[in-house]
Amino acid sequence: MCHSIIFTPEAREHLGAIHHYCQCAIIRELVHDQKHAANPLRDAPILPNFAKPAILPTMSTMNISLPDTLKAFVDEQVLGRGYGTSSEYVRELIRKDQDRQRLRGLLLDGAESAPGAPADDDYFEGLRARARRAA
Repeated sequence: MCHSIIFTPEAREHLGAIHHYCQCAIIRELVHDQKHAANPLRDAPILPNFAKPAILPTMSTMNISLPDTLKAFVDEQVLGRGYGTSSEYVRELIRKDQDRQRLRGLLLDGAESAPGAPADDDYFEGLRARARRAA
């Protein structure tokens, strides 16, 4: 879904800050360690409400029923691993599952493909020779 935003003259004064915010968020996501990567925008400056729809994706709501033991586990993960909310934790779990399914598909495709050339000494010597020529 795409949103159009019309900036008022007062809002246009904040466009530089929005640009800086976007750059900082991208840099934070690239350089933070794994604990912080789960929530790259946590340390970002707070944006005025008019700018949030331009940056934040539209999200749907889903209610999930959990037994008390699983809810306690989720709460522990949120507190112990630096997530801002349980929704962030669940979104990361879903993304990891999507990655796992993609990898599984690639592995199955590879298993069904025809065998390739053997990776013996000649193969690696050919790679070294190509690397030397490219350098």
